[in-house]
Amino acid sequence: HEYRLERLLAQGDLCMLYTGMTDNTDGQQQIVCKVPIKPEDNDLATNEARILRHLRRGEGYAQARNFISQIVDAFSYTESATGIVRQITVLSYIERLFTLKEIRDAYPAGVDAKHMAWMWRRLLIALDFAHSNHVIHGSVLPTHILIHPEQHGLVLIDWSYAIREPATTHERISAISTAYRAWYPAEVFAKEEPQPGLDIFCLLY
Repeated sequence: HEYRLERLLAQGDLCMLYTGMTDNTDGQQQIVCKVPIKPEDNDLATNEARILRHLRRGEGYAQARNFISQIVDAFSYTESATGIVRQITVLSYIERLFTLKEIRDAYPAGVDAKHMAWMWRRLLIALDFAHSNHVIHGSVLPTHILIHPEQHGLVLIDWSYAIREPATTHERISAISTAYRAWYPAEVFAKEEPQPGLDIFCLLY
């Protein structure tokens, strides 16, 4: 596929995010390309693609798909000038989404309880879907929860830190968002087996 990047959208913990366009069978599609800032984080980009592809095959995806990132493509890209290889993840893009951090900054006194209710419900739907398919997100933070105020939409993003079936795969949370270090329980730093409750713990900080 050919991807035409248009502008820098944001800089996350690990990646630069660029909006762009691509062609598909239904015409043009808006996309966002995630480009690791450091090639040392290619493994986390690869992990996100692995997790999202697993969830796309998961039970209940049709009902939950609007609440999680939707992967379009993933591939390696070699910079011609430097030879550096970066693992690119392409996701579908929706305009007018705001992080929960941006909403908190805009409404320091909080939002109406009825709005919090639908946000919580949608977030719990996303987490229930992930946990039902044996995935722990591992980084449910204000910067990873996107809200569409007009459409009452919510998308849980950045599955780079996620793990699958830790009891049998022995996967552990291998990285954290340093800006939110205090939000993680001690079990993460002790490399103990993560439980689904980890995703709820972050929310209750």
